[in-house]
Amino acid sequence: MSLYFVALIPPGKIKDEIRSLKEEVREKYQMKHALKLPAHITLQRPFKMPEPIEEELKVFLESFSEKQQAFIIKISGFGRFDQRAIFAEVINKQPVINLFDRLQEGISPFVHAKDKQHSIHPHLTIATRDLGRQNFQRVWEDFKDREYEADFKAESLFLLKHNGKLWEIISENDFNRSSS
Repeated sequence: MSLYFVALIPPGKIKDEIRSLKEEVREKYQMKHALKLPAHITLQRPFKMPEPIEEELKVFLESFSEKQQAFIIKISGFGRFDQRAIFAEVINKQPVINLFDRLQEGISPFVHAKDKQHSIHPHLTIATRDLGRQNFQRVWEDFKDREYEADFKAESLFLLKHNGKLWEIISENDFNRSSS
């Protein structure tokens, strides 16, 4: 069984800016878990699947993506999940939620029911699992009033696979380009 997840990944400039924020957290607070992943918006959280089915999943994602239209994602400021995560906030959530809903309709054959995601809060994680309650407040104080604005056109869906140390992109599936 291998570990996979499906996401939207911003283009280079924004991906680099988010990585820089994660590296800042690592340098200032010695927290590095978020660096194991590229900047992304999760559409299907990590799930285990037999590796021989990987090609079928890739075919499904390619077909699914060809039917999707590109859309703009706007990021503004930072948010948090309780004391568990700090993230760059997606402010126009509905297009991502709509894509998530469509994806969930078709991905069921590949994702065990216990791993299936039922809702989504679109965001780009800056700090997470190794945050810890004692450090959370310090990091949150650093980010809560900080300004960050960015936007990008979501034009592809990505499949990532865990290689034992970190996540690697194993397929990029372009959305329908005829109207973009």
